[in-house]
Amino acid sequence: MAKLLLAIISLFMATTAVYGQEYALSWISAPWAEEETAQVWFRKQIIEKKKIQHLYVCIASTGYADLYINGMGVGRNPMAPYHQPHTSNTSTITYNATRFLRNDTLTLAVWYAPSSSIVCSRQISVMCYGTYKDGTPFAFCSNESWICRPTTSRYNEREGEIIDGRRDRRAWKQSWLEETAQWSGCKKQPISSDEWINNSNRQGKSEDETNTVWTIGNIISYRYFDNNRDTLTYDFGQGLYGYLRVTIRNARRGEKIYIGNSTYICNGKLDEQFSTPFTLQYIRQITISGDKGFRSDHIVNVEGINMITRPLYGKD
Repeated sequence: MAKLLLAIISLFMATTAVYGQEYALSWISAPWAEEETAQVWFRKQIIEKKKIQHLYVCIASTGYADLYINGMGVGRNPMAPYHQPHTSNTSTITYNATRFLRNDTLTLAVWYAPSSSIVCSRQISVMCYGTYKDGTPFAFCSNESWICRPTTSRYNEREGEIIDGRRDRRAWKQSWLEETAQWSGCKKQPISSDEWINNSNRQGKSEDETNTVWTIGNIISYRYFDNNRDTLTYDFGQGLYGYLRVTIRNARRGEKIYIGNSTYICNGKLDEQFSTPFTLQYIRQITISGDKGFRSDHIVNVEGINMITRPLYGKD
């Protein structure tokens, strides 16, 4: 393990020595980032003429950045890199993405979510580095050639989310891409001399925090519920820190369901699911209601996803 880590560090230093200036100046954001706290999809597709042997992806973010390579999720959960809730400090995480490689096309996709309601113009900075089959090192960074668009989710004034289930949450991360006209070019953001990516995960943080990740601790079923004129109240019998996962059935397309401090707009398919993995809160009791088309039997199941922290230990 020590030899492997030393090899990775040596490779990293070699590539950043060659591409040091670009590596330092890689912050990008959506063009509207200075006006609102929307969640954003970022994409970049690269056609490689040479075959890649090893690939590592380092992401610095002021929020959470869920990484996909060629349509496949790289991390174990979307709440990375680690942040204390409701802060916008810069944190980093590095993934070994070699197993997600294909022969010719490399599609990078990142779902970015702010970790607080604070407007932050610097959203993500992505550094890809590694070696080609012939042993040549390479490195490239995020820049204005990346494209972006709003996700299906945005924050509301109650520290919850508004999720539009009518829009496809899957196609954006695939190697192919439709509706390119709905995507915008990214905006490059400046970086100060004390915000180099390889040091940013140390700023204002303890050693324990820089080696910590959020992960699912356990899934909790509700103890009982009460139905009062199609307003449902679910009680878990114990407190949890995390988010809800609600299964919905037979709702009409466009129907609005109010789940705690969040709103879900239904897609009208047989079964659909509401969850807010980027928005953690303390939960013991939750109330669910809806617009005039809502019926209590639209709610099939409610689960509490209890989140905990664990040591990173250098793993994804």
